[in-house]
Amino acid sequence: MDTDYTPLPDWELTEDSLEAAKPRYSTAAEYDAILFGDKPCPRCNGTHTVNYAVRDKHTGNLGTKDYQCLCSQNPHRRKTLAQMLPPKYLRCNLATLEPSTHSTMPIQRQAEMIQHFRENPNANVMMWGKPGTGKTTVACALLRHAVQRDWKYFYTDNLGCLKWTTGRWIWRVSFDTLMAQYLRKQNDREEPEPDVTPERIKAATEKGKKFVLCLEEIDKAKLTEHRANKLFDIIDTLYNCEGQLIVTTNLTHDGFSDMMTKTDNENINVAGAAIIRRIEEMCEIYEF
Repeated sequence: MDTDYTPLPDWELTEDSLEAAKPRYSTAAEYDAILFGDKPCPRCNGTHTVNYAVRDKHTGNLGTKDYQCLCSQNPHRRKTLAQMLPPKYLRCNLATLEPSTHSTMPIQRQAEMIQHFRENPNANVMMWGKPGTGKTTVACALLRHAVQRDWKYFYTDNLGCLKWTTGRWIWRVSFDTLMAQYLRKQNDREEPEPDVTPERIKAATEKGKKFVLCLEEIDKAKLTEHRANKLFDIIDTLYNCEGQLIVTTNLTHDGFSDMMTKTDNENINVAGAAIIRRIEEMCEIYEF
């Protein structure tokens, strides 16, 4: 149960208080309004403190104690989301997502896709289509769900420092940025490790975390043999570790295939076809 109190050594919440400690929001829109500070929390009225009935574990005597309300974590939760998502997409919520007339995908098809992801938010997905058709919106909604699913791991210490940054297992990164990190590391061993590596995926999985990679604009970096091999290693490890892969590209299906398999030199991009096979094996494909 997602509770908002820290049990004291000699006291425990009564059954009524345990029930009252459960978060309650009438709608997903209300949840977002409270999370982003648009309206006060209905349980504490914005004070961040709730008074609960407690029972002495030894004597059974009743009393009351003040505990932090769950909403007291909202500033830190907003900071966590801001580290992951652009400001424009912070409120992309699967529960409130609606079809858009700006997408070239038919409205009915959009509605079916959104409903499918609400029921299967951990699904792997690849989305291609022209810019501005809603790919990033869907990707960010899936990514935000992953962060909220793991809220319990993101609590802060007394200094307000986010503990999740060490050993992080949820990433949104462009392909170009990730490959540039690999190149810097290859040229200088003193450079930081790339954001996403097979080793980090395995380490997170061993700790019981579901690794999530949102790889955006996979078409922005020219594929070389080195990049193709690194990308295949990442995707293959994610596949074997049962992580979640979210991929977006502005290319068409044929354009993506060409980028992965056709080059000026027949001796490079040896992993391009294997990448396509692995992505298509892992992912549900949506054309926007």
